[in-house]
Amino acid sequence: MNACLYCNEIIFDDSAFCGKCGKEQVRFFRSHRFYSHVLTGLLVLSILGSALQFSIVLILSSFRRSFGNDHADEYIGFSIAVCAIGTLIGSIIMAFRKKVGLFIYSIFQFLTVIGLTIFMSGDYRNLSFIDGELLFIIFPFLLFLITYWLNPIRRLFK
Repeated sequence: MNACLYCNEIIFDDSAFCGKCGKEQVRFFRSHRFYSHVLTGLLVLSILGSALQFSIVLILSSFRRSFGNDHADEYIGFSIAVCAIGTLIGSIIMAFRKKVGLFIYSIFQFLTVIGLTIFMSGDYRNLSFIDGELLFIIFPFLLFLITYWLNPIRRLFK
């Protein structure tokens, strides 16, 4: 059994049309099962990525501190580590298909992007530049955030 792609009515797996709304059901990449697998893969990568992000920020913070940078680095590194914990919590809640996890994850991912921009720039008063390395680091965060908010994935949450 699958859900209609448009009205979420329960229909048979081999149904070409929904009995309630009458719309055609294109199933190759739009099946509920396919998006459930995509969501599972995203969640595993998000959980691993959050743990890795936490570890990397701690290493970078201690590395930058050893070169005598000011305490602002420590505060920003700490805030990014807190964001990593927040995205981890959001990912775990999303694993139970709760929409509140999506909101928690999204807020902390957005804060992570802002924090990484500040942390990687090194100059907190001049944030006008974004170099290629920073874009390379931020791209996965934005990609995951956008992917979670796509309609077929978002509809899997309660």
